[in-house]
Amino acid sequence: KAGAQVHNVFMRRVSIFPPHGLDIEDNFFSVQRSIADRPGRRYLGVCSPGSLRPAMLIRVYTAFLTAAQALFDRFGQAADPYLTMVGYFNSLRELGGMKRLAEDDVQTRSYRVQMSLVDRPGLAQRSVYNIKELTSRVSSQDIPKYLDQLEVKFNASYDSEKEAYVTRWDENEMRAIDVLLATNMLSVGVDVNRLGLMAVNGQPKGTAEYIQATSRVGRQFPGLVCSVLTWARPRDLSHYETFEHYHATFYKHVEAQSVTPFSPRAMDRGLTGTMLSILRLENDLFNPNKGASELDETDGEEIEKV
Repeated sequence: KAGAQVHNVFMRRVSIFPPHGLDIEDNFFSVQRSIADRPGRRYLGVCSPGSLRPAMLIRVYTAFLTAAQALFDRFGQAADPYLTMVGYFNSLRELGGMKRLAEDDVQTRSYRVQMSLVDRPGLAQRSVYNIKELTSRVSSQDIPKYLDQLEVKFNASYDSEKEAYVTRWDENEMRAIDVLLATNMLSVGVDVNRLGLMAVNGQPKGTAEYIQATSRVGRQFPGLVCSVLTWARPRDLSHYETFEHYHATFYKHVEAQSVTPFSPRAMDRGLTGTMLSILRLENDLFNPNKGASELDETDGEEIEKV
């Protein structure tokens, strides 16, 4: 809706140059690359009718964490992108509940996976120690530390006795993050190339937000995004029923931004500069003999009086 937005703001017509070409894979503005040349993301939808949302999240997190550990035991450093589990939430209330579950149930299930799921291949016992959150509740001083910590990889050293790769940390060494819980703070400005695994709790309100958030994983390595959809929410259920078609065409579902050129908030932000300009102009008009040096000395004082 670029034409309607430009008309509402500037009352002018808009034209795109150069126009879109004949090939959708190369339209001058973007080029579609093959997955063989550039790793992409695979989207997985999970919906369990009759199950509670916390129970679904616990099982998804446990399965992903223990499966990543099994890959690490076998392949070592190559499995590093999938050892950090990223959880995306639409609200702080849901994130707070999942953090408590991650610190309790997910840790317990991941540690006891060999005893309870011994007949299921592809899972390995794992101890989940480092759980962080990236939200507005975190201090502004801690956010840069967490972002630096996301860059830390799981070091791999082969243990001949266990016949598997293990991770050993020194006492004062910065540990890698096992689980990162985040809100929409993650979708802007977080460029960590090593992330490859994400679980989205519920369908975000906007498609643009969904694309931005899930594009944080799979930037350098193949990524896996799991959308945990709740059967009791009609919108989540609708996305699950059309999951494949929606994700194959979700760029065309991006909502147009609303344009409000004379909104109260926009006028409040613009009126301050306009009033100061008028005051400076009136000062020059009513005091034509006032020198430049005198104006500079009293300028700040007059603004304070206003």
